[in-house]
Amino acid sequence: TRTQLARIINYADLYCHPAEIEIEAIACLEAISCGLVPIINNSPRCATKAFALDERSLFKYNDYRDLARKIDFFLEHEDIRQEYSKRYLASPYAESQTECMIRMRKMLTDAIDRKG
Repeated sequence: TRTQLARIINYADLYCHPAEIEIEAIACLEAISCGLVPIINNSPRCATKAFALDERSLFKYNDYRDLARKIDFFLEHEDIRQEYSKRYLASPYAESQTECMIRMRKMLTDAIDRKG
């Protein structure tokens, strides 16, 4: 369930998203909504990278050394990790799934209304 997933996510300090190809990013959004800072693969075929606040939340495409550096950075700088956590929670990406679906329905309804 979503409650169980949130409980498990809250045990983590960071969320690593190594996917090379991703279009939905649901797991990343769930992590962000729980206040985790994501570190996302900067793959040319991964839409999830759009959620990164800046380069600190991206690691070079399939570069495990860069991923390790990013993980170490956030684990060694808890103050910065907490700041990023707050920034992610304040972002539109932290919306609950329900809120997201409400906004998506409104977006689709508005688009249909404009088409006439």
